[in-house]
Amino acid sequence: KVLLHVPKYDEIKNYPNLVLMGSLSQFEFMIKDVEVPEEPVNASINLNGSAVSANQIDSFLKYFKSVWVEYGATETTKTAMKEITEPGTYNGSVGYILPGTEFRITEDKELLLKTPGMINGYYMDLQLTDKHFKDGWFHTGDLARIENQELFIEGRQTDSLNIGGVKINPAAIDAVLKDIPGIKDAMTFQNTDFPTYNQLQAIIVADGDTKQIGDQAAQIMLNKFGLTRMPRRVYFVDSIPVNENGKPVRKQAVNQVKGLEPTVIANYQPPKMKE
Repeated sequence: KVLLHVPKYDEIKNYPNLVLMGSLSQFEFMIKDVEVPEEPVNASINLNGSAVSANQIDSFLKYFKSVWVEYGATETTKTAMKEITEPGTYNGSVGYILPGTEFRITEDKELLLKTPGMINGYYMDLQLTDKHFKDGWFHTGDLARIENQELFIEGRQTDSLNIGGVKINPAAIDAVLKDIPGIKDAMTFQNTDFPTYNQLQAIIVADGDTKQIGDQAAQIMLNKFGLTRMPRRVYFVDSIPVNENGKPVRKQAVNQVKGLEPTVIANYQPPKMKE
């Protein structure tokens, strides 16, 4: 059954076995202020447009019978997907490579794709075409790995931060933050308004006591990344800046936090001088 509108949550029960496709933010808005039902409705949601955390998956499974995660691009169409039906089982992958899709992962971890229906270039943009289409392969710009036949996206090549000569993958930090109980969404960014040693920062959308969540996040990140790669300042905000496709925009975070009081996760401690 095809619906030409997005129904309210209470209307979904009128359409058994419905599969709804949309962005993470659309479905979060759909269940906002809706009391958790005794049983989830007989409908599935198909998430696209941005990364999703295990906490978000588990939250959706209280309302829907299953959640489909996927990976694809406008240039290649959908190339991987899988269904999650049980809370606590999501491992962070975007699914299994679909039949008919060829893939490669380069030495620098970039994912290359080839599909029967993919385009072969961009209209009147030879420079962009030459950058992304080479020898029949589409160069996605995404960093990836395959584990137990599942595809894991680890970030974008262009997302890499260089702070004081240290290369940092912010998507890896985002993923750890999003899996902390009480954190609904998170994004790591570089704030050049601060000294180099305090430029790695994060914004967090929390659902709970921010002091407790901040303390827990600090300990988990310290254990996972050490002081060099853990955000020194965290700002609790109402939402993460995203583009028209629902994907986070790190560069906008600096303007978003101007004037906000940060939670200090860790302070730089200069080395003690020998007497």
